[in-house]
Amino acid sequence: QYIERRPSRYNERQPPPGAIDAPYNHAALAAAVLADALLDDTGPRPEPPPETEAQPATRVDADFDPDPAQLERETAARQDIPIAFVQHSHEPLGAQALVFALLLGDEPPVRQKQLAIIASAGVTGLELLVHTLSPDVIALGAPRRLPLLELCLPALKAMSQAQYRVFKQTLALLIQADAQLKLHEWCLFQLLRHYLDPEFVKTTPSRPRYRKLQQVAQSVQTVLSLLAHESSGDSAHVLRLGVDSLALPDLSLLPKERCSVMAFSRAVRTLANCYPLLKPRLLKAMKLTAAGDGNLSAVEWEIIT
Repeated sequence: QYIERRPSRYNERQPPPGAIDAPYNHAALAAAVLADALLDDTGPRPEPPPETEAQPATRVDADFDPDPAQLERETAARQDIPIAFVQHSHEPLGAQALVFALLLGDEPPVRQKQLAIIASAGVTGLELLVHTLSPDVIALGAPRRLPLLELCLPALKAMSQAQYRVFKQTLALLIQADAQLKLHEWCLFQLLRHYLDPEFVKTTPSRPRYRKLQQVAQSVQTVLSLLAHESSGDSAHVLRLGVDSLALPDLSLLPKERCSVMAFSRAVRTLANCYPLLKPRLLKAMKLTAAGDGNLSAVEWEIIT
């Protein structure tokens, strides 16, 4: 129910006839006078200013964008990568060529087989570009493989779905060309799949299954043992650094022959199904093991990534 108040009224004295319209009449008159003053051609007019040569209106827009060429030079210097590679990494054809060049084998028969696989992909100019870039890509060495791969990812995401399907199939064939699966090849393929599949393929994220590290102790042992064997230090000692951080004292170093790439791959898939709270602890243990000799190698960094 509304609150009733007695209305407050102003002076109710009736104005004289015509007073209500007076303000509006005054405003109309003022407007008419102003219009007449502006439009009257008979009255005196001020002298115009002396004519001067018209100056073209110029406006300089502030450009706060960095120079692309300068950015490329800075990236090349920071990553210690040839600037030509940085430039090729910006477009899909060059990015594909750089990635394929990372997978070319050292032996001539294997290399020729791989180049034939690239040619069979049917991408115009791709085989020639891989052949041209590959000597310098190989000369980069392991430490700069991952930075080069990361530079290529944005351009690879610009591929069409059909192009990505051909690209991924060609990757698998290049890895299989020598009938051997090397660890750095597996890491490269998994990194590309991890970052690119969600752009082109309907993916299903892993569902958490393991709440406790004891449930995945065998997989932890496989991953940390492989990292320990890749280390240049005492394998048993660096393994213990990672194991102790997880409070799993019963884990011991596995023989190297039991730390195959396939065993490592199965272990990684298992660990991916751990609950999120466990994953930072696992990554910390991997870093402790990998860097236990005081040096985190390129291969070890690729594994952790």
